[in-house]
Amino acid sequence: MQISDLDQIMINEVLSYQFPWRRVHFEDCIKANYLTYVLETNKTIIGHAVTSIGADECHILNISIIPEAQQQGWGSLLLKKLHADAEKQRVTAIFLEVRPTNQAGIALYRSAGFIEVGKRKHYYPSENGREDALVLKKTLHESATIPTP
Repeated sequence: MQISDLDQIMINEVLSYQFPWRRVHFEDCIKANYLTYVLETNKTIIGHAVTSIGADECHILNISIIPEAQQQGWGSLLLKKLHADAEKQRVTAIFLEVRPTNQAGIALYRSAGFIEVGKRKHYYPSENGREDALVLKKTLHESATIPTP
């Protein structure tokens, strides 16, 4: 993902989410050297993702496929790329939040090996105030343990 991609990404965000990220969020992530991705087909951006790696964990902050390209395997492809890059960074786990109402997203993440490990109360904006988030985790590598004497 580059700054020059953001005009199209912002269009895609509005198509995909009732409460989309603002442009400044993407700009900040690019400037902070987060792992950012675009998924293109026929020279058109149909998906994007932003991940943050800290210590030995990866956190998927934003992942999206435009509505007309969903249910065609693109989300799975993008997740596989994120997973491969996390493996290269030797992270032990990938985390993400998802709305409980996002059944298609939950199904995708579960099929990719994510499990529910918690909830965040009032995490997402919603029409009626705030909505909880499910916290999902995929374990990649077990942390190395130092034997005790």
